[in-house]
Amino acid sequence: STGWPWGHLGGSLLVDICRIHLEKKLVEQLEQYGIVHWRRYVNDILAIFKKDADVDKL
Repeated sequence: STGWPWGHLGGSLLVDICRIHLEKKLVEQLEQYGIVHWRRYVNDILAIFKKDADVDKL
C-alpha cells in the first residue's frame, strides 16, 4: 500500500492541518450568509445563524 498509515503521528497531524484550513475557509464563506457562531467537537457541529439569515442559499 502507499501513503501514510492513519496510526502514524505525521498522518493525523497533516489531516488536522488540512481540516483546520478548510474549516476556516468554510466559516469565511458562511459569514456571508449570516453565521454568528460555529463550533465543532470531533464530528458534531453547532452552527447558529442570524434570525434573518437566508439559509435557502446555503
